[in-house]
Amino acid sequence: MSVQRMAGAIASTVRIAWRKAASPLPAGGRRLGAFLDGLRERNRPVFVIATAGNIDALPEELLRKGWFDEIFFVDLPTRQELKAILRVHLAKRLRHPKAAGDFQVNEGTLNVLAEMTEGFSGAELEQVVISALFEAYSEERGVNMDDFRSAIRSTVPLSVTQPERIRSLREWANMRAVAATASEDRLEYRQSAAKADAPSPDDSDIRTARGG
Repeated sequence: MSVQRMAGAIASTVRIAWRKAASPLPAGGRRLGAFLDGLRERNRPVFVIATAGNIDALPEELLRKGWFDEIFFVDLPTRQELKAILRVHLAKRLRHPKAAGDFQVNEGTLNVLAEMTEGFSGAELEQVVISALFEAYSEERGVNMDDFRSAIRSTVPLSVTQPERIRSLREWANMRAVAATASEDRLEYRQSAAKADAPSPDDSDIRTARGG
């Protein structure tokens, strides 16, 4: 089945589920019930994938086996994931030679940037790239490593502003979810976490550990 046909089938399934919402329950309850019925009664080969930023706000029905087959936990990017995300955004933003200048996207620059952005989310990495390009554009030149260093220094990631929330999510995921990151990519973080008996006072454990 093509991606287009799969997307159409999913949309059709959701629309059918919503049309079934005719019970006297409150609107939210009707929609949830109809959606769950749609998951259970579907007769087409489709995958239903959902994301949640705050899993505590989800109805418990959605967390039971039989509705969604598995719950995956997406933690902060690992070193390898940081490099992969940076590679995508750099390739997207540095297509024009004037924007790229003499800056080379290679394993060396990716390693440097990944080390400086440990603890950053994917969205924060994208904004670092954009900010660096704005800095270079304002001076009518190509981007360089100093632009990225400046953008990174001026970015306060969620790992700094919400460490308690990240720890809480990890504790929840460690017992209830499967890590979305490959095991080999989390190895160095598991080793670091094993050395720490308690969260460090400067929240560095947020950057040196991963959950799931």
